[in-house]
Amino acid sequence: MSCENTEIVPLQRHRKGDTWLGITLELKDNDSNPIDLTGVKVLTQFRERKDSKADPVLELSTENAGIATINPTTGVITFLKRKIDLNPGTYYYDIQLTFLNGDVQTLFDSTWEIYSDVSRYAN
Repeated sequence: MSCENTEIVPLQRHRKGDTWLGITLELKDNDSNPIDLTGVKVLTQFRERKDSKADPVLELSTENAGIATINPTTGVITFLKRKIDLNPGTYYYDIQLTFLNGDVQTLFDSTWEIYSDVSRYAN
């Protein structure tokens, strides 16, 4: 199964400490058919360096309730709303699928810019 025709828009830059509304994606195969995600694990990790061996600064997956498979047979996944409290900077990420048969496919990789906010409540 190849997913190379999936059109995934890179994440828009986001302000530190603000609530990210998430994003919904429809994953398709090379023939533009929805990918059946039944039983598929979806994983996205954010890192400060692409080749870093350190733990990710943020991990979203179907295993930790950061990503939801809305309707597995239509290939629709949603990155759920959450507060993003990463330090300002550029983070590397990708979207990886692990199928029931053990096949692993990375669909997409890009960067996500987090920038500083100005207003803060006093502690």
